[in-house]
Amino acid sequence: MITFNQDRVVVLKRQPYRENHYLVELFHHALGRFRASARIPKQKQYRFTDNLALFNEILIDGRRKSELANIWQADIARRMNLTPKNRLHAHYLNELLLTNLPYEDPAPELYEAYFASLAKPDAAAFRLFEYRLIDHLGLIPEVHGDSTHYLLSFYHGTAQLHAAEQGFERSLVLALSEHRVSDILAHHQSKALHRLILSQHNPRQHTRNTTQALQQLIKS
Repeated sequence: MITFNQDRVVVLKRQPYRENHYLVELFHHALGRFRASARIPKQKQYRFTDNLALFNEILIDGRRKSELANIWQADIARRMNLTPKNRLHAHYLNELLLTNLPYEDPAPELYEAYFASLAKPDAAAFRLFEYRLIDHLGLIPEVHGDSTHYLLSFYHGTAQLHAAEQGFERSLVLALSEHRVSDILAHHQSKALHRLILSQHNPRQHTRNTTQALQQLIKS
C-alpha cells in the first residue's frame, strides 16, 4: 500500500467517473504514471474542480492499494497560467507521456522537464522534452556505418540509424548518440528525428487533429 501525503503530481487526463469523482491519469514526481479515482468537492456543484485541472502541479492526499488509487484531497501547488496556444502545446506534452511512458515507471527528470517546458514553451523546450523522453525510454538509436547521412529504422523494437545517401545529417546523429544536448537542440533536423523515433516507437501517439494543429503552431 502507498499513502500519499501532499505528494506532488500533475493531472495528464481526467474524465467523469462516478458521482462526485473523476477518473484521472496522474504523473507523480517520484513514482511515475498511475490512475486514480479522485473525489470532487461537493461545494456548489463542482465549483472547485480546477483543483484537479490539467497542467498545474497538484498536492494530493490519498492511498493506493491496487492499480486504481483513491485521492480524497487535491490542492494546487503551482498554477501554470497558459495562453490558449500554449495549452495546445501542453496537451502535446501530456499526449507524449500518456502514449509513451509506461505505468509505474519513475521518471523524475521528465517531471522536472515537463514543468520547464510549460514555463517557457518554445521550440528548444519541446526538443529538450522529446530528447529526455527518448533517452528515458532507451530509444537513442544505434548507429551503423560511416556516412554523411543516415536513415532511421526499428528492428525488434530497437531504433537504428543506418548509413544512407540522404536523410539525417551526421552531425545530428553523432550529437544524439553522444548525448550532446546543446548540439541536438540547435540542429534544424532534431524535431523531425525526435518525432520519427517516437512515432515509430508508438504509431498511435498523435490524433490527426492534434498533429495538424501542432504543425501550424510549433515551429522549429
